[in-house]
Amino acid sequence: MKRPALFRRVPTLRAPSSDPLLPAGVAEEFPALGSDIDVLKKELFADFEKLDVAALKSQNGFRLAQLVLIVGGLIATLLGAIQAALPKSAWAGVVEVSLVLVLGVLFVVSGQLSFQEDYLDRRLKAERLRAECFFFLARVGGYSALDEHGSRGLLERRVALIKAGSAPE
Repeated sequence: MKRPALFRRVPTLRAPSSDPLLPAGVAEEFPALGSDIDVLKKELFADFEKLDVAALKSQNGFRLAQLVLIVGGLIATLLGAIQAALPKSAWAGVVEVSLVLVLGVLFVVSGQLSFQEDYLDRRLKAERLRAECFFFLARVGGYSALDEHGSRGLLERRVALIKAGSAPE
């Protein structure tokens, strides 16, 4: 069951899972594509799932860090308001300064871990693999003029290029 749209971007604490590239039972539904789907399962599906899960984990980490910074900023603001309301009490100011220092360190660390850049890189590679899957199945994008053996070789080369971070030819 999907979460409501309002909460879909809220990070989760459990590991995200990848949706399958092709629905289950597609090979039985379209027997003419059976050998192509077998080739894709061997050459592309595992790499897609690894990249997709890695992208989802990086995205979740980035969103979690952003959420902690936002909530921490809200708490620091509330502590500042308490400090202003109770000028003779120093505890709110001490807690606020400590919280802001922790949030500053978290901000620097989250930038160093580069969750967003990793997410974008892995998501781009996963989506290129998704596109390559459908190019291969539809026999377009260079696959149309090749026989089955040539198509498989082209798929292997393109998957290797995408995983390496290069654009396919």
